[in-house]
Amino acid sequence: MLVDLVDAMRCTGPHEPTALITAVDRLAGRRVVTGTLGCPVCSARYPVIDGAVVVDPTWHARSRAEAAMSPAQDTEVIRVAALLDLTDSDGLVLLEGTTAAVGPSLHALIGTALILLNPPGPVSAADDLSPIYGPVAPFAPGSLRGAAFSVTAGAGVVASVVAAVRPGGRLMAPLSLAVPSGVTELARDAHGWVGARQAETSAIPVSLSRAPRQASS
Repeated sequence: MLVDLVDAMRCTGPHEPTALITAVDRLAGRRVVTGTLGCPVCSARYPVIDGAVVVDPTWHARSRAEAAMSPAQDTEVIRVAALLDLTDSDGLVLLEGTTAAVGPSLHALIGTALILLNPPGPVSAADDLSPIYGPVAPFAPGSLRGAAFSVTAGAGVVASVVAAVRPGGRLMAPLSLAVPSGVTELARDAHGWVGARQAETSAIPVSLSRAPRQASS
């Protein structure tokens, strides 16, 4: 897990989004290899094991038990980079489920830091690949540049990821996944759709009425 990733992460407990405190046991360059992320509000603890953040141990065990992913083809890597509008290395990009297969090649192509949410099988211990295991994406609103979903993305994962993508940020998914609330579809083809995160608005509609005519003196 990248050290810089901690600033964007939040506790998944049933309270206001809260920044996590990091206790590092072993550090390798910019990567936390082992340690703990703790919530100062609810005292939740999320261990970092072999560079992966374990929000929920059952998700970690399930993913690790699955077969390793085959390397993604170059055409798929380029497709993801194009649809998510990744023209530079700025920001954090999340790849959910089997979309994590493009991670190593995508990082080599663009250089952006990648979050792999519930990737199947073992993950390479690369500095800029940060695996996270759990039922939701533990990130602050607007902290992600973009995200890609797999066919197995659940409702909780989708909702949490959409909330974490910044306004205007790109999201892509297969056709079997409906375009979620808060996302405007931009295009679709035989493989899937791509959309943009809608801007949040807190404006409250105000009812307007004509002012009463004042009597002339």
